[in-house]
Amino acid sequence: MKYLQESAIAGQAGNWRLCADKYIASIQVAPYDWQYRYNNFSGYCSIVNTERRFALNELENDIKNLKKVRDDENERKLLRAAASFHYGVLRLDMNKRESAARSYRLGLEIIDSLTESEKNSIHFFSDPLTMTMRNMSTKSIIEQRNIKSDLIMNLDILENPLTHSYKPDLNPRFRQDGTQIPRGPLKVNYLPTVSTDVNAVTSIAERMKVGGDKCDCCGKQNVKLFTCARCKMAYYCSHECQKNRWKDGHNKACRKPGQIMVGDYVKLRGLSSRPELNGNIVFVEGKVEDKENRWKVSDKGKGLLLSISVDNLARIRPEK
Repeated sequence: MKYLQESAIAGQAGNWRLCADKYIASIQVAPYDWQYRYNNFSGYCSIVNTERRFALNELENDIKNLKKVRDDENERKLLRAAASFHYGVLRLDMNKRESAARSYRLGLEIIDSLTESEKNSIHFFSDPLTMTMRNMSTKSIIEQRNIKSDLIMNLDILENPLTHSYKPDLNPRFRQDGTQIPRGPLKVNYLPTVSTDVNAVTSIAERMKVGGDKCDCCGKQNVKLFTCARCKMAYYCSHECQKNRWKDGHNKACRKPGQIMVGDYVKLRGLSSRPELNGNIVFVEGKVEDKENRWKVSDKGKGLLLSISVDNLARIRPEK
């Protein structure tokens, strides 16, 4: 209870870094069956993600904390599922789409693996509506807080980006203390208009999917998949499928993350001066002379020509 009291005092004083650190410290030192474990972890996730108390570049340790809880097989599954969701959201905000998708899938696997006993296990937590301590089952918390449905929705947006017409909610949102929650990076899915060729547009649209929902060679679904060790963008159900795909053309398309070549179609990301362009698919024309790690990109003759840092270019999945 010491850390719980200290986190409350820090929060009342507006020291949100200390408040978050006390919350996660209580998780790290308390036994797995501690009755307030979910309460404190929920408070931690609220500060670092839901309420947006910190800038993305201040969350390095929080990302590690969430991953540690998510991957701890001794941890209660409710906390692991919640960590999967919040880790995925923050990774997506950092333009790590594949990492976010993997985390969402893991969260769903964790929820689906719950036994009846685990579904009925009780957690004590503070209800923000009544300001009282309540006890609820794992199953009830997952349903009331939309943990599974949010995991499914966020994953579907990544797996089927063109079926979602994302309209950002520009209405201000407020925390419990009345302060406004800063908006995260706008995540928009654009229909690729970089080419007028129907086959090219279809190919680009298919490659905008994050992948990982089926084997890229045989198409098998609902099986355990592993990623290509180099590009991290191809998924296979077996080493045989990986070898077949490699011979079929992946050996020419496979590159390490961040390696850009002339002729690539890439996605703009993380632009602060032109945020309205984030999410657009552009064509790599060539390197910018005398400027290391910058590339000329265009919409292939439609009026857009930019000089962009390699850090703001994300390769879409290879064709093979």
